[in-house]
Amino acid sequence: SSHYHNYTFVSTKNVQAGEEILLDFGGDWFKERERKKKITATQQNSVGSTRPHSVEWLRDNGLCLDRIKVGPSTNPQAGRGAFATRFLSKGSIVAPAPVLQITDRKALQYTRIKEGYHGIEGYETTDQLMLNYCFGSKHSSILLFPYVKFCHEDVLVMKQIKISNSIPLNDLFSFMANSANFVNHNSTANVELRWSTSLQHDLKHAKNLTIDDLEGLQHTGMMMEYVALRDIQADEEIFLDYGQDWEQAWESHRNQWGDIGFRSKMETTVYLEKLNDEALVLTEKEQRRNPYPANTFTSCYYNYAEAIRRDQRRGKLYMWSETAGTYYDRNLRPCAILDRHEYKGDTIYTVAIRNRYGLDPSQRIRKGEMHIVTLLPRKAIRFSSKIFTTDQHLAQGFRHEIHLKDDIFPLQWKDLS
Repeated sequence: SSHYHNYTFVSTKNVQAGEEILLDFGGDWFKERERKKKITATQQNSVGSTRPHSVEWLRDNGLCLDRIKVGPSTNPQAGRGAFATRFLSKGSIVAPAPVLQITDRKALQYTRIKEGYHGIEGYETTDQLMLNYCFGSKHSSILLFPYVKFCHEDVLVMKQIKISNSIPLNDLFSFMANSANFVNHNSTANVELRWSTSLQHDLKHAKNLTIDDLEGLQHTGMMMEYVALRDIQADEEIFLDYGQDWEQAWESHRNQWGDIGFRSKMETTVYLEKLNDEALVLTEKEQRRNPYPANTFTSCYYNYAEAIRRDQRRGKLYMWSETAGTYYDRNLRPCAILDRHEYKGDTIYTVAIRNRYGLDPSQRIRKGEMHIVTLLPRKAIRFSSKIFTTDQHLAQGFRHEIHLKDDIFPLQWKDLS
C-alpha cells in the first residue's frame, strides 16, 4: 500500500457553482509535450477555461462523483474501501471511471539496485504498485488505468460537485480523489464494470479500436463506469469481483508470505503516525543518542521564495511565519532540527532548510547557502519516508491487475494466448 494517500485538493480562491477544476501542472508539463510535438508554446495559455457552466447544464450533462466515499474497509486486510453515500438502486451508475490506455506493461516496472556486503550484487525488476489498480485481461497485454482527469491552468480552482452555492477559499476536497480506486474485491460483488454510455468522454467507441489505434492515440478519452448489480444501501461497502485469476494469485501470495507483508505495512504506517503525533521532535544532537528509524527523515512546511521576498531576517536567521498556502504539500521539504526551546509559552524550533527533488527553481536554496529558520512550530514539522523505503517497495508486495469480464474486454485487444 502507498503512504501517499489523503492528498487533498484545496481551493486557492472562492469558486462559484459550475466553475471548472483547473490545476497547475508545472512548467515541465509543457516542456515535455512541446518536445514531443503534442502542444506548442502558443497553445499553453489556451488550455482549460474558467467560464462556468450553469447549474441546469450540470444537472443535464454532469457526472456525479459523490455517490461513494472512502472509509476503513470491512475487510481488515484491505485497508480502506469505498462506501455508498446514499441509496443506490440496481442498474444505477455508482461512479465513472475514466481510463488511460497502457500498451506497454514494462512502463509499470522499475529496476532497483541490490546491494550486499561487497557492493552492488545485481539489479531487480519489479512491478509498481499502480498495477494493482489497473484493469486488464489474462489474454491481453493492454492495461487500463483509472484516473482523475483535470485540466491545466495557472491557478487551482475546484468545480462544484454538489450543485449548490460556492466553494470558499481553502476548502478541502477529499471526495475529488478517485474514490472508485478504493473499491475492493469480493466474489459476491454488488457492482460491475462496463463501457460508459455517457456522452461525457472523447472516445465514444473506444472498444472498437485496435491495439495499433491505442498505441497511436495522443490523448486520453476512454470511459468505463461502475454499475450497481443490486440495490445498495447508504454506508454499505462497494465491492467488485476482480476475477478468478486475481483471487488465485492473492491466495498464492498469502500462502507464500502469510500476513508478513500486511503486518509490516500496518506497523510501519502506525509508527510513522506515532512519530508525527509526538509532542516533541528530537534535535540533531539528541538523535545521535536516540536515532529515529533509518528510513525516516524530518520535513518542514516552509515557503522559501516567500521568505526571500519578505526578507524577514534577524541577523542570519529567517523568521518562520504562516501564510495562506503554507501547509500545501509543495512547501514540504527536508529539514534538520538544530534547536528546540520555549518562546512565549510555546515550544518552537530552529531548523536548517534543505532542497528536495522537483522544487521550482524559485524555491531552491542556492548552492553553498545555509538557510536557517527559527520560530518554527511543532505542527510545521513532519516525519517522512526516504525514497524507495515505504512498504510499497517491499519485495513481498502483492502485484496483480484487476481482470475485466471477457464479454466486455474487446476481442481485438486479446493478443496473448
